[in-house]
Amino acid sequence: MRAATDSQTGSEVRLKVLIADDERHILDNLRTVLPWEEMGFDVVGLAQSGEQALELAERFGPDLVLSDIRMPNMDGLAFVERLKELRPDVEVLMITGYQDFEYARAMIRLGVRDYILKPIDYEKLEETIRILADSLRERRRRERLRESEWRELSTLAYHKLLHDLLVGHSGLRLKYYSPLDEAFGAGIDLERTRFVFLLADLEDFASTRLFWGENERKLWNFAVRNILQDAVRDFGPRAAVVQMRHGEWCVLVETAGRPSPTFKSEVEGWAERLRDAVFRHAKCRLVFAAFGRPVPAERLAEAYRALRRKIQLAVWKSEPFVWTDGTEWKPGGRPAEPLSEHRAAVASTDGARERLHDELWEMADAVSRSFRQHDPDGVEQALRRLDERLETLGEDSWERLEHVLRFVIVQLMRDMRELGVLREAEEEEMWGQLASCEDLRDARELLRELVALGGRGMRGKKNAEALMLAAKDYIDRHLGQPFGLEDVADALGISYSYFSLLFKQHFGATFVEYVTRERIERAKWLLERTDRSITDIGKAVGYAERRYFTKVFQKLTGVIPSEYRAMRRQAAAAAERRETDRTDGHETDRQAERKGDDV
Repeated sequence: MRAATDSQTGSEVRLKVLIADDERHILDNLRTVLPWEEMGFDVVGLAQSGEQALELAERFGPDLVLSDIRMPNMDGLAFVERLKELRPDVEVLMITGYQDFEYARAMIRLGVRDYILKPIDYEKLEETIRILADSLRERRRRERLRESEWRELSTLAYHKLLHDLLVGHSGLRLKYYSPLDEAFGAGIDLERTRFVFLLADLEDFASTRLFWGENERKLWNFAVRNILQDAVRDFGPRAAVVQMRHGEWCVLVETAGRPSPTFKSEVEGWAERLRDAVFRHAKCRLVFAAFGRPVPAERLAEAYRALRRKIQLAVWKSEPFVWTDGTEWKPGGRPAEPLSEHRAAVASTDGARERLHDELWEMADAVSRSFRQHDPDGVEQALRRLDERLETLGEDSWERLEHVLRFVIVQLMRDMRELGVLREAEEEEMWGQLASCEDLRDARELLRELVALGGRGMRGKKNAEALMLAAKDYIDRHLGQPFGLEDVADALGISYSYFSLLFKQHFGATFVEYVTRERIERAKWLLERTDRSITDIGKAVGYAERRYFTKVFQKLTGVIPSEYRAMRRQAAAAAERRETDRTDGHETDRQAERKGDDV
């Protein structure tokens, strides 16, 4: 019989045993007669007194202790009493020559699991130890599962807090602890935490998105976030990737103390590694903007807005990486004061142009924020301020600012698409108009039309639709983590029964059916497009155990994950061969035609 294995890692679960008896020949027999190795135990110590046994227990932390009841200086009962104070969860088997009831009652009071009478029946002792070993492994498995689940929940809360800080929600607590957090070393304390902050964006969102359907867009975002999350684990003990919109991710790495002299070169190296990983696995390119110094948790929203403004330069100039030093920040997080009309009209230096760009971006960002807060009046007010500011600019400023306004329009469309206030047909029309814009005047008209469409979509959206859109967003963001119907309903602030009813009416499937289908679709995409192991892919889509992931996958697809991967890759290879043959055939035909012409 082999020792049990861990169901999550597949590795053998080894246990530690300590043996104590004052008679040397019994101690040696207990060490050599019992098949400890085969039962999955490591013998960590042999003791001939209670004092020596207590010292060894403190040093090695055994799972099981075999102890004689009679030993010099400190007898077995006194040793067990001290041992239980030191390690309450340790299991104890007593070996005794006494059958007196008072001894038995004392052992029960001290938490001794069982006792064996002398002379020792080694077969019975082995059977008792095997039963105890199974119990110990099951307890350890449950503890590990509980710890894993708690850590995952803590990670989920951590990412949610970071997202809310980035969005700029007010009144957030920066410190969360519970007794279980203390026990597992989890919990959240961001009161004095600073972050290395990088913003990643798709290099050419405006053109790439034309080739995406809704499902492809969703799968691609999921895959890129997983690639980024895997890569940032090397950057620090606590690093997070928070997706803000389709094609945009915030990379946050906790840091302590002042930045080192090599801070900037190190962060640029991180960006390069992330860009290479995404291109290698997802075949797309990202651009990055990074903050030039660590950012306090309470200022993440300001830093995010500054990076969003800055990354437009990377996209516009086709640069893979840009820095911002935070000079956009003002006391209290207020935007820079507006430029005078005269200065805006005649600005000729790079600094003045950049300040003007920042001012317009801040106004446009106010439009976007109002959309995200479902505030139609705020949208109209912010747009009016932006439009009035554009009216003050002379035509000599138009060419310089046209790319800024184009970028603003693209970002607004992304936000509105994310919020579901722009229908697919309307979005396609907007992209077509953007492509045909010739100058700033056209861009302004398009911006007005876009905001008007979004405003109508926001006002016309039913409350139930808005709730289900938020539910869909929650599910998309958390598919790789454990969550249930109750978690989503709580996040939306509605009852479980009402949420369940709305969900079935809106999606035509139960919550479990929908989530399972989404997880398997993402698993299929990862199996086709990446070389990650089956176990890793299962974990990435929310299945901690490979066996259960395989069972669910087979139920929905008819094949196990490894078979699906092999089938899809064979099909892709066959398609590639057909394309190669077709291309070669065309080339042969062209060569034959040329020879015929020569004749």
